[in-house]
Amino acid sequence: MTRGAGRVADSTGNWVDGWAPVWLRPYLRLARLDRPIGSWLLLMPCWWSVALAAVHAGMRVNFWHLFLISSIATSMRALSARARAPSLRDR
Repeated sequence: MTRGAGRVADSTGNWVDGWAPVWLRPYLRLARLDRPIGSWLLLMPCWWSVALAAVHAGMRVNFWHLFLISSIATSMRALSARARAPSLRDR
C-alpha cells in the first residue's frame, strides 16, 4: 500500500475501493470494513436470537435492539486484536 490510499493486493473490487472517499479508505481498512465476514459471523446469530426471543414473547422485533447489536458487532470486529494485527505489522 502506498501512502495509505492504494489498493491492497488481495482486496480488489470491494466497496471501500469503489465508493469510499480517498481520505476515508485507510480508516475503513483499519476497521476491516472492506472484509465484513467477521462482523457477519458475529451478527447473524445475534439477530437470530433477537428474532426468536420476540417470537417466544409474542411481540414484534425491536429494531432498536437490531441496530444496537449491529453497532456492537461492527465495533467489536474493528477493535479486536486480530483486526489490529495487520496495522501493527505495517509499521
